[in-house]
Amino acid sequence: MYFIVVDSHSKWPEVVPMSSTTSTATVNVLRDIFSRLGLPKTLVSDNGPQFIADEFKGFLRQNGVKHVTSSPYHPRTNGLAERFVRSFKTAMKKHNKVTNKEINSFFITYRITPHATGETLAKLLIGRNLRTRLDLLKPDTSDRIHQKQDNIKRSRHTGSSVRIFTIGQSVMVRDYRGQTPWIHATIVASLGPLTYQVKTDEGGVWRRHVHQMRRTSENMRERTVTDTLDSKSVDPNEIYAAPPTNDTISPGTPAIPSRATQSTNRNISFADRSTGG
Repeated sequence: MYFIVVDSHSKWPEVVPMSSTTSTATVNVLRDIFSRLGLPKTLVSDNGPQFIADEFKGFLRQNGVKHVTSSPYHPRTNGLAERFVRSFKTAMKKHNKVTNKEINSFFITYRITPHATGETLAKLLIGRNLRTRLDLLKPDTSDRIHQKQDNIKRSRHTGSSVRIFTIGQSVMVRDYRGQTPWIHATIVASLGPLTYQVKTDEGGVWRRHVHQMRRTSENMRERTVTDTLDSKSVDPNEIYAAPPTNDTISPGTPAIPSRATQSTNRNISFADRSTGG
């Protein structure tokens, strides 16, 4: 048996295989769906025993969901869900054996197909289309768009004074092991608009922000905390990022914790936002 829920706005379907149709099992399925898609204002169902049980009514009441039941012997009251039941059965009858693979294949096709509104179900629900294998046939402009976005982030973050490095370039990077403030390294990869992966002469692979890197021709004097924070174009949280976990620390040499490392040791409380019921 399959439990089917359809969003009336986007026509987005949710189908859950169930071995039991009790009110408890139904509540558990809806709780999982609500945790991903949010609480609806109104839920329309037929007059099945699981939908008119006190447990089911109490679950909806506790979460502020209005429950509307269809008229007896008039399934067209909930015609949206009933129509999808027909579409789902028609699609599954084409297979000798219905498995999760066939169901998921049907879902991805159904959710990227434009509806009568002219938009796909995914676009109406989550604001974007889902990426599928069909997208591989289209020209990929994401790299060019990401490059433009990275340039905008660079200009907003540090203006025209941002350092730009290239792969294979020799640089000096900050060393937080307490021995020397700067060591020689080579850039091996770009991890973002302001972050690079470097390989030191010792063989270690580190991740460093542009504010933790210098060209070999620049002055390698070590900046103090006060000097760094006085710069308006510098984000202190990015400068004092914790050293990467794969940095090698020599035996007997105590590591110097950074400000970001010290701040992450504080206890953080998370608010309980359960759906209730």
